[in-house]
Amino acid sequence: MASLIMLAQNKILTGIPRSGTSLSCKLLNSLPDTVALVEPLSDNDLVSIGRESDIHDLVTRCFDRTRATLHANGTAISQNIRGNVTGNTVAEKGPSEKTLMAIVTHSKRTIRPRSSRRSRIKVEKPLSPCFSLYIKHTIAFTTFLGSLTNSYSCYAQIRNPLATLASWNTVPFPIAEGRAFFAERHDAALAERICRTKCRIDKQIELISWMFGKYSQYLAASQIIRYEDVVSSNGRTLAKVCPNADQLNSPLACKNRSEIYNRALMRRIASRLLTYQGPIWDFYSRQDVIDLVDEAANDAT
Repeated sequence: MASLIMLAQNKILTGIPRSGTSLSCKLLNSLPDTVALVEPLSDNDLVSIGRESDIHDLVTRCFDRTRATLHANGTAISQNIRGNVTGNTVAEKGPSEKTLMAIVTHSKRTIRPRSSRRSRIKVEKPLSPCFSLYIKHTIAFTTFLGSLTNSYSCYAQIRNPLATLASWNTVPFPIAEGRAFFAERHDAALAERICRTKCRIDKQIELISWMFGKYSQYLAASQIIRYEDVVSSNGRTLAKVCPNADQLNSPLACKNRSEIYNRALMRRIASRLLTYQGPIWDFYSRQDVIDLVDEAANDAT
């Protein structure tokens, strides 16, 4: 019975990159008897996966190892900024003016540098033997979601696809080029679609549609977290993931119209999105995209 209880308290968080998954981890960490870690698995851990069955063993070892160190000395591995799991792993604003000028001249995009690092953090709160432990990885867990759902409670966070892609175009990660090399290595069909697609924005749309498709295939509506709902509920919608989250009341601001997002690029992305057929529209409507374009345009006037 104890092992079943422990298993029930080990939960998987995934989602589309830049959909606010780190924000949700930060909010969950504010709850008692709860720890949520951002990308505790190392690149070497993930490279070691040779076949789909390996992910179960890797994740199980991660949960067991993390519980052991948290109980022993209150520490765990996570992406963090100065020892804290924060709501964003990249800088809120762009780099220095000198660096920004060079980047904009080269790419026509504002790139925000990564501000977090993966290291051991200290968790300063009491934890019961069966505390709730959440581990978050976006692309890796999305890739193997079918296998993970066989053993763990899994949840995925999503966000308006236009806002998500606008954010992708501000970060120094492969997703900015419409690439997810880990996913492509383990999904030949995805790799083929991305490689035969020439336009960078179309590559991004292929990739985000693949992610939405995974969630549509493997998760129920009760396992889907919308970024917009996290913000509008001050975090309480995370009660889907952790019942205690219904006590949250953290004032949050929606970043779907962030001033760092290039408005002209948003319009271009929207025009491509609206003609696209795929599982994106299982979760958001084309009107959601149109409304965001109009709202962003009004901000600029």
